[in-house]
Amino acid sequence: MSEQHFVLRIQYVGKPIETRSFAAAKVSIGRDVGDIVLGDPQSSARHAEIEFSNEHVLVRDLGSTNGTIFNGLRSPEFVVQPGQFFQCGQTVITLLSVPQPVVGGGRTIVALGHVPVGRPAPPVWTPPAGTPARPVFQPLGAATPAASHPASGAPASTDAIAGPSIGMEPTMAMPAVHSPGAVDAAAFGPPGMSTGVQPGGAPASAWQTPRAFLDQQPLPVGPPPAVPVAPPPSGSTDPRASGVPSIQPNFVGTGAELFGVLFVGGLLCLLTLGLYVPWFVCSLQKFVASRTTLGPTRRGMLRLEFIGNGGELFVMGIVGGLLTMSTLGLYFPWFACRLIRFFTDNTTALADDGTRYKLRFGASGGDLLVSWLVGGLLCFVTLGIYAPWFVCSLLQLLASRTVIEENGTVVGQLEFVGQGAELFGTYIVGMLLTAITFGIYGSWFQVSLFVFFAKGTRVHVQGETLFGEFTGTGGEYFVITLVGTILTLLTLGIYVFWYIASTLRFQYNHLAFYRALPGASRVAIS
Repeated sequence: MSEQHFVLRIQYVGKPIETRSFAAAKVSIGRDVGDIVLGDPQSSARHAEIEFSNEHVLVRDLGSTNGTIFNGLRSPEFVVQPGQFFQCGQTVITLLSVPQPVVGGGRTIVALGHVPVGRPAPPVWTPPAGTPARPVFQPLGAATPAASHPASGAPASTDAIAGPSIGMEPTMAMPAVHSPGAVDAAAFGPPGMSTGVQPGGAPASAWQTPRAFLDQQPLPVGPPPAVPVAPPPSGSTDPRASGVPSIQPNFVGTGAELFGVLFVGGLLCLLTLGLYVPWFVCSLQKFVASRTTLGPTRRGMLRLEFIGNGGELFVMGIVGGLLTMSTLGLYFPWFACRLIRFFTDNTTALADDGTRYKLRFGASGGDLLVSWLVGGLLCFVTLGIYAPWFVCSLLQLLASRTVIEENGTVVGQLEFVGQGAELFGTYIVGMLLTAITFGIYGSWFQVSLFVFFAKGTRVHVQGETLFGEFTGTGGEYFVITLVGTILTLLTLGIYVFWYIASTLRFQYNHLAFYRALPGASRVAIS
C-alpha cells in the first residue's frame, strides 16, 4: 500500500505561510519542539497533536494554556474536514486535503473540495418554489463546520461544487474567489471565509475553488450553514462569552534587533544635537511595524508596514513647533492633528490576499480646539483632578474621527467609551497603593491602565463590533520590570534594549479583540 499523506497549510506568526504534507500516524505541535514548531508565544511547549486514522484527521489538545480553538470554541478533541482550520495560540492551521480510498488500480486520489473520481456528484439543493431569497452572513471569526448535504445526507465538501478530482500529488489551496457581483459581508475573521450574494439576491456558498471559477460553474444555492457558538452565560455581558476566538496583535521583535535601531539612532541624535530625531522616530516606527502582525482574519494575517519619511516629519515638526510657540499654544491642536495624520496615513496593514487596510484620521485642529481649551482650563482650576475626564473626552473625539478603510473604501470606525470617573478611581487607587508599597504595586497599576484603555476601545467593522481587552497581569509585568531593571544595572545599561523589547511584547501580545455579543451597541458607518 502506498504511503498516505494529509496536507496542512500553516499560517505562522511572523513567518511565511507553509504548506506541508504528513504521512505519520501522529503529528505533534509545540511552541519550540515537535513535528510542527510554531514559535508562537501564545502557544504552549506541547500544545496539541494530530492523529490520522481511517481517513479521518483528529486533533487533540494536550492541556495547552490558551487551548486549541475550533469552530469558535476551545475544544479538547475534534475531527477536521478538508477546508476547515483550527487555531493554536495565534497560529492558524488549515487542513487542505486527506487521502481517499484507492480507486482504479491503486491510484491515490486526493480530494480538495471536489468529488473524487468514481463517486457520484451529490445533487444540488434548490429552494422550494416561492422561497424568498436572502443573503448569507457569517459571524465574525466563525468557521464553517462539516455538514451533511441537505438532499443526500452525504458529507458536504468545503467547495460544494462537483468538479474533476486531483490525482497523485496534492496541491496548495488557492484563496476563495467570489462569483461575479458577489458582495463581501465581512473581511475580518479567520482566513478562508467569505460570504456572497449572487446576482438577483440568491444566497451563495462561501467556498469556491479556482477550478470551479475557471470553468465558470454557477455557485450552488442552499441554506446558510449552522455555526455552533457557545451560548453566553445567563445575563452575561462579557464579549468573551460568545466563544469567538480573538483577533490579536503580535510583536516578535528582539532585543538584539532593537539594540541596532536604538543605539545607532540615539548616537546620531547626539551627534546632530537632536536634528536626527524625526528620522530616528520613523526608523523606530518602521521596526515595530515590520515585527508586528494582526490576526487571524478572513483575509489572513495582517502585516503592518510604516512608510513615513523623516524629512517630512522634520519639516512638520519645525513648522508646527514655531507656530505653536508664536500663538502661545493655540496652534497645538492643529499641530497634534497633523502628527496623528502623518502616522496613520503612513501605516498600512497588508493581508495575505493583497487586501490593504488603513486607519484614516479626519479630525481638524478646529475640532480639538474647544475640547483642548475647556479641558486644559478645568484641569488647571481643579489642580489636575479633571485630567481623567479630559483624557477620556479627547480619546472619544479622536476615535470618532477615525475610520477604517479597505482598499480605499470605508468599512469601519473606531469608538472609545471609557469614562473619566472610572479612570479617576483607577488612578487614585493605583497611586495610593504604589505609594504604600514603595513602588512595588506600580506594575499592577500600569496594567490596570492597560486594561482600562483596552476595555474602552471598540472597533466597528463590516457590521460587527469588536471589544478590546488586555489579558496581561500585574505579576507578569512585575517580573519583567524587576528582571529588566536588575540586568540593566548589572550590564551597565546594555540590557535596556532587551528590557524594552520584552515590555513591548508584553503590551502588544496581551491585547485582544473579541466579537460582540448579539445586541451590543454599534455606531453607524456613513
